[in-house]
Amino acid sequence: MKAWVEEELKFLDLGDKRLNTRLGKMISELSEHPYETVPQAIAPSAWNKTKWE
Repeated sequence: MKAWVEEELKFLDLGDKRLNTRLGKMISELSEHPYETVPQAIAPSAWNKTKWE
């Protein structure tokens, strides 16, 4: 996860550390591909991690 993402989300509390980490990774990925859709920006093998169950 990028340092700026960690700084922006340092007070985030979604009730589960795994969710906080997942969101940080998604934001990092999306920031690298700002003009892509979410499925395109997130690696296809990690697409299932973007779904909320």
